[in-house]
Amino acid sequence: MIVELSVHVPEYDEQSQVNRIIFEELCQGEIDRISTNYLNYVVESMAKKGAKGVVLGCTELQKSLSDDNCPLPTYDTMYLHAKAAVDYALNE
Repeated sequence: MIVELSVHVPEYDEQSQVNRIIFEELCQGEIDRISTNYLNYVVESMAKKGAKGVVLGCTELQKSLSDDNCPLPTYDTMYLHAKAAVDYALNE
């Protein structure tokens, strides 16, 4: 089966703000409602460009975004990698 994917990337200023939120807040254990709202704003802008889900490629983003509060489905890469490793190990 062939699946076609397209990647939508936030604008540079949005990337800079997300980076700041990750390193200056989430890595320090701070979860700010205003920052979470901003992250959801970025997700909504990606949805308007056609995004159907959000890859949480930084392990800190799970502290702020989840399927419970995000406008698009989230894909937690840490969880997905761990699950794949366990599935692989149990099938061997």
